[in-house]
Amino acid sequence: MLGQQGQHFNIKVIRLTEEYRLDTIEGFKKTQLLIEQNPGCDLFGSLPCRPWTSMQHLNIHQHGGIWPELQEERRISMKMVKWFTKLAVLVKKGGGNVHFEWPRYCQGWDQKEIRDFMKSLEFHECLLDGCRFGVVNAVGEPIKKPGKILTTSSGVYKKLHGHFCLGQHKHGVATGKSLENTGYYTKPLARKILEGIRQDGAERQLTWSEAAHMLFVRNGKSDKLRRKVSPGTTSSRGSQGTDRD
Repeated sequence: MLGQQGQHFNIKVIRLTEEYRLDTIEGFKKTQLLIEQNPGCDLFGSLPCRPWTSMQHLNIHQHGGIWPELQEERRISMKMVKWFTKLAVLVKKGGGNVHFEWPRYCQGWDQKEIRDFMKSLEFHECLLDGCRFGVVNAVGEPIKKPGKILTTSSGVYKKLHGHFCLGQHKHGVATGKSLENTGYYTKPLARKILEGIRQDGAERQLTWSEAAHMLFVRNGKSDKLRRKVSPGTTSSRGSQGTDRD
């Protein structure tokens, strides 16, 4: 959705997925080259949060510990964060802004690598609820989906922070494919992000005739690990869509 809406703001969104594996030095170097080729670009990270969801925490409790597959996912997740941190510093030095999104209650926020990332730059913390931006389940019921976005952009912060549920509706439940779909950005959310980036561009005296660039790290790793389910049957049942990246 960011890519689709970017053209309306004259922002070229370069989506970095499987071939830009941020768990490897090769993926880091590919992304570093893109940053060098697009000075002043923004970097937006939405790395996989699956290893750190509250549902995984429940599974760990039920099964008496972390199983090997989850341990490997977590190792890869933090490796990606380390590389992303290095890229973020490069982007900021080049005049761009950095943004990082995860569910608000994702346990990954408590990891040392994330805390180091948060200290690496001066971030604003945007707190918001997905239902304010049109996140719904398969039958159209609002899904709260509490989110957190770290950003060095004052424009993005002003556009996003504080948009909480107004309490005027009941929240539905998202499971299975419906839960997966809550992980995609809605049009209203994408437009608010892009409006904030464009606002910062105006402050940097970037005219509307000049295209801005944003590198969007959506996954950076093959979906193979994300398709693995934990031992047990609670991987998506009963979730309200608050733990999807």
